[in-house]
Amino acid sequence: MTTEPPRDRAQRPLRVPWWLWIALLVLVAANTIEIVVTISTNAVLDSLPLPFSPAARVIFAGTWVTVLFIYGVALWLQRRWAFRWIVPVLNLYALTHVVWQILFFRSDFDRGRLPFQIVIAALLVLPLWVIAWQRGWLARSITITAE
Repeated sequence: MTTEPPRDRAQRPLRVPWWLWIALLVLVAANTIEIVVTISTNAVLDSLPLPFSPAARVIFAGTWVTVLFIYGVALWLQRRWAFRWIVPVLNLYALTHVVWQILFFRSDFDRGRLPFQIVIAALLVLPLWVIAWQRGWLARSITITAE
C-alpha cells in the first residue's frame, strides 16, 4: 500500500537545499572575517578619514552573524518560522549591504561596482523567492475549528 505525498504545500516535510546551507555558511564566515579584520586593523582604520566608525562596522557585521546563525540553527531544527522568514531576512541582508555601500563608500571604484552588486544581489535573491514559493515555505498553516 503506497501513500501519496501531501498535496498541500504547507503540509510537506520541510527541507533546506544544500546550496542554502553553503550560502548561510559563507555569509556567516564573511561577516566573521570582517569583524576579525576590522578589530585587527582598528589602529589603522582610526587614522583614516572613514565616513563610519570601525565599531559601527563590527556591530553591523556582528548583528548579521548572530541573525544568520540563529536562522541556520532554526532551519536545522526545521522550525516553520525560520523557513517562512529566511528569504525576507536574506533580502534584508542584501539590501542593507547595498545601502551601506551607497552611504559609506566614496571612491569611484566602489561607486562603479554598485550597479554590478545590485544586479548580483537581485540574481541571488530571486531564485530564493521562487524556491520558497514552490516549496510552500511562505504558506501559513491555518487551522479552522468548528464551533
